[in-house]
Amino acid sequence: MKKIFTMTLLCVIAAMLVTGVYAAPNAQTVTVEKSDEESVLSAASSTEAPIAGESETVMVSFLGPEGTYTEEAAQFWFQSDEQLNPKQTVDDAIADVLSGDADYAVIPQENTLGGAVVSYVDALIGAEDAYVVGEVVLPISQTLMGVPGASLDDIKTVCSHVQGLTQSAQWRAENLPDAITEEMPSTAAAASYVAEQQDKSIAAIAAPGAAQLYGLEILAENVQITDANKTRFYVLSDQAIEDESLPRAVFVAACEGSQISDIIASVSDAGLELVSLHDRPEGSRLGNYYYVIEVEDTAGISDEQISTVSALDNIRFAGRFDTAEKNTKASEPAGSEPVLLSEYWTEGSAAAENINDYLRAVTDVSSPDYIPVEDRIAVFDLDGTLMSETYPFCFEYMVFADYALNSGSDTITDEFRAVAQEIMDAAGKAKPDGMSTRQAAVGAIAYKGMTMQELAEVVKNFKTSEAWGFSGMTRGEAYYKPMVELFEKLQENGFTVYVVTATERNIVREVIKGTLNIPPSHVIGTEYGYTATGQGPAADADYTFKPTDQIVFDGNYYGENAKTSKVDAIVREIGQQPVLAFGNSSGDLAMEIYTISGNPYRSAAYMVLADDEAREYGDSAGAADKRASYEDMGIVVISMRDDFKTIYGDGVLKNVP
Repeated sequence: MKKIFTMTLLCVIAAMLVTGVYAAPNAQTVTVEKSDEESVLSAASSTEAPIAGESETVMVSFLGPEGTYTEEAAQFWFQSDEQLNPKQTVDDAIADVLSGDADYAVIPQENTLGGAVVSYVDALIGAEDAYVVGEVVLPISQTLMGVPGASLDDIKTVCSHVQGLTQSAQWRAENLPDAITEEMPSTAAAASYVAEQQDKSIAAIAAPGAAQLYGLEILAENVQITDANKTRFYVLSDQAIEDESLPRAVFVAACEGSQISDIIASVSDAGLELVSLHDRPEGSRLGNYYYVIEVEDTAGISDEQISTVSALDNIRFAGRFDTAEKNTKASEPAGSEPVLLSEYWTEGSAAAENINDYLRAVTDVSSPDYIPVEDRIAVFDLDGTLMSETYPFCFEYMVFADYALNSGSDTITDEFRAVAQEIMDAAGKAKPDGMSTRQAAVGAIAYKGMTMQELAEVVKNFKTSEAWGFSGMTRGEAYYKPMVELFEKLQENGFTVYVVTATERNIVREVIKGTLNIPPSHVIGTEYGYTATGQGPAADADYTFKPTDQIVFDGNYYGENAKTSKVDAIVREIGQQPVLAFGNSSGDLAMEIYTISGNPYRSAAYMVLADDEAREYGDSAGAADKRASYEDMGIVVISMRDDFKTIYGDGVLKNVP
């Protein structure tokens, strides 16, 4: 059966060559996008080769339970008629292969962030009669999930596999700093455990599909440190593939550390390139190690090359194979329909149809305007673009005014109260000249000595206050529902979305919680300075952070992130030119022009006009002048009055004439 399946795998690779998915001989990795998976697998299963027993089911053991990334890797590599058997440990999965109870085993091998999966490397070292016959590279999107009704505020314990905990460490430090961690055998086991406990204070970090499998709710997505997070999985058999066209091979060595240089030299002499090298203690005495050595020759690894390396003492050949990478951010199948705007936009809305036409064009692989997923970058301003700023003012102003006038903090001076009162006096009117600079400068000092978590608490409490000028919603709910729908639809269509704002970024991170689902690193805003509590006057470069230190605001303000500062920040922090930009004022204009100027892709910029005087505190006359100016620049206008079916949703009413 195994030889039969090996031939089928070769048919898969042949199909890739025909369709252009696999760029041999120079490509190092077979990249199979979502849209290609079905065609590749069907090409393999429909081969006309008259092979006896071709319909037999392939038995595959993997690290369980159901819902692990290892299961996803197994599903991706094998045909649809395989039988997947979840096992409690990797050793159990490999034992099935060696005993004949399974044809293949799939095990994790290495992660971008967490490095080698040590216990699994040990299992491979110990399995002397197992061979690597394939490798899957799987993008890892870690997801925080809890029981229905749980929220981030409830979470006291986070459980996952050690890799899931490692990969999410930064996100947890920023969002769940007080939560303890509990290590589990796998990410799916963590999800299963949370489902069994039915405790709102316990959450799991696991694959997104585990939430549905175990009846959990997703609390936060993409909690890994980077979107480049990937794991390599080995496919194991008890028979090596005898095919000299395959580009990779694995060897396992047992020797003193001083001998590894001889092995590397032998690899080089054989014309092979070193891909990875993992060491583990051999266990008999200090200085003795096991080494798992992966090598590559894109032209194919010959028997002679294997013999050259295997001629050394205490080294064994552990398999020859090819690599397939699953691209979960892949392009859409030609002719597929993108997810479009509809719910909160008026029927026949010119702006909505413009955006929908854009989405149709850039997500269709057959379109000349198609944009690869990795280049779909969208940037949004916050105040006035995603949430209310027309009454009374920008969110940040009102947080400061409320804190300065009502908190009773010792850091509040008469100067601060004067600025706060100026904000309140101007509420619902034109913004006084220089208000942004004055507010940011005094705000930085007012929050001096606070930790980021303490400022987040100030913002969190303010979000629950009633929205000025409206009945039926809190300040934290004052989002434009059509724009939030747009934000979400872009994400569903493969866009990576950033909020680029003049508001201080830590305030924004708390403002958007529960409404805009992006990681904290995708918030770009005005910067307040930081210092360590024990640092004193020492410069950052001269001071070493101590275990007793906390990071607090130092009272400095580094200028407003507006106009061309937004462009600078995008270049510095994103490193890619956006293809979409959404704003509402002159402070966003530079970002919009940058987006549509000299862009290699079809790009677009949009401005939200506050021209609705019935449901919002708009200015129709001023908006008309802006419309003409923006349209002359090639910017598309979104009219609250004409394009928004609802602004804040049913039950929210403007209560000041």
